[in-house]
Amino acid sequence: MNEDIRTFLSRFTVEELVAHGVLRPSPLWGYLLRAASVTPLAELMKNENVSRLEAADRHWFLTSECEFCNPQSIEFTNGDAGQLKNPGNVFNEQNKFINPYFRAPDDSDVSQIDGGSSETAAAFAFSLERDLQSA
Repeated sequence: MNEDIRTFLSRFTVEELVAHGVLRPSPLWGYLLRAASVTPLAELMKNENVSRLEAADRHWFLTSECEFCNPQSIEFTNGDAGQLKNPGNVFNEQNKFINPYFRAPDDSDVSQIDGGSSETAAAFAFSLERDLQSA
């Protein structure tokens, strides 16, 4: 059975995931999926009869046999995580998107920041141009 990783992780409390070795506490980031998370996560998947975790919107997946795809990884983007020198490639640049227990240091949601209207930008540009011409 395939399942979204966020849904899968949300089935468990953070304490259960830490106890299983899936998540590690971080003073800045809440709880992280790390290199050492791959094997315990695969074992938990097998115990729960889940063959593949995915985040389709991120083009990311991990199977219970530790095959993975992470297009955001700098080194290795797919293959057998068990053969990697650094299994952390499985989660590189993905924690904030696939891990419901991850948090930004200031708990801010940048998607809610108003970028300003185009009218405001045009008025500012006109004002700046006028000031430069008079200088």
